[in-house]
Amino acid sequence: MKENKNVNPENVERAMAKASGWLAVVVYALIGVCMLLFPSEASQIIIYGIAAAFVAVGIFWIVRYLRKPPKPEDGTYALAVGIAVVALGAIIAIYPTKLVDLFSFLCGAVLVLGCFIKMQMAIDALRWKITHWWVYIIGAMVSLTLGLVTILAPDVVDSFIGIAMLVEAAMDAAAHIAKHRMLAKPAPAPAPAPAPAEAPQAEEAKAEK
Repeated sequence: MKENKNVNPENVERAMAKASGWLAVVVYALIGVCMLLFPSEASQIIIYGIAAAFVAVGIFWIVRYLRKPPKPEDGTYALAVGIAVVALGAIIAIYPTKLVDLFSFLCGAVLVLGCFIKMQMAIDALRWKITHWWVYIIGAMVSLTLGLVTILAPDVVDSFIGIAMLVEAAMDAAAHIAKHRMLAKPAPAPAPAPAPAEAPQAEEAKAEK
């Protein structure tokens, strides 16, 4: 199997980051909708969905490892990681009630993680001289507040968790759109270099003429 040497690893990494970001938005939105429409069964449905996602990702890593030509210099553990992720998904599917009890905590932890992600976005925007970098800070504070309420008040109603996850999905979608629009803009042209100063000998020759 021949490898395509024309593929830019940076473009592949950027595409994977973009896809994973939008996948998270979709997952958050689905969790929020399930919590609002099916509050009594939502937790268990979502747990089974998480188990299926783990199994699918694990199988993907296993197939990717088996299809890729072996290279001693790779040093990757895709096969081991794939098997471990499949096993984890199977355990979750077999014992879903263990995670149902921790569902509120897990949702809160996801929201707090979203806070840190938006903080990094704010720092990146500040380093890139983006004037509206503070908008990411506001989003981070909203995510942190929703996450702490969900973690510290485990008896919070399911509708609050659903609304919180939908808000997080909307904020993440807006943040990703703004970031990719910013990255799509062409970089400013570099300032022209100053003309080199003439050597003293050349200046003396001109003066003699």
